[in-house]
Parts: sequence; C-alpha cells; structure tokens
Amino acid sequence: MPRLEPPVRKNLAVVEFLDFEPGSQEKHEFIQGQIVPMAGGTPRHNRLAVRLGSLLENPGQNTRCLVAIADTLAQAVDALYDPNVMPYWEQKDHARV
Repeated sequence: MPRLEPPVRKNLAVVEFLDFEPGSQEKHEFIQGQIVPMAGGTPRHNRLAVRLGSLLENPGQNTRCLVAIADTLAQAVDALYDPNVMPYWEQKDHARV
C-alpha cells in the first residue's frame, strides 16, 4: 500500500526514532532512516485486528507463541514497523497473561 503522507523527519538513526516516538501524539514507522506517519485506524480495522489476533493466539495457548495487537515494533532490515497483529515467540522474561 503506498504511503500518502510525506516523512516527518529524514536521515535519522533508529535510536533517534525510538526517542521521538513515545512523545508523539500520532503513531509512526521508521523506514530507511525516515519517520513516516501511519494511517489512522477505523473501528472496522480494529475489529479485524482483534479477530485475527484471537485466531492466532488461541491455537498457541500451550506453546511459546504469543500475539501482540498493538504497540509492538517489528524490525526488518532497514525499518521498524508497527504491525496490527504480530505473532512472536515468548522470551524467558515474558510471562503468559
């Protein structure tokens, strides 16, 4: 999906993005050194994310697989994305809730 909004800031390091994002009123992703605004969610979009997260979480109840549906960054080669739904492996310091 093409991004319609221009980057908020350019030519940054990951650490600069991680310092910038918590104080922002809007959510952003970090792509190739640029802070890019995320599109706003809708109620339908949110319901779909919750349903998909539930479908992924339920079969994994007796495994180390957990599912995040918000505020979890996924690192790619040159980007940090904030996916709507993200399965991941439980780390030793994370307790299943």
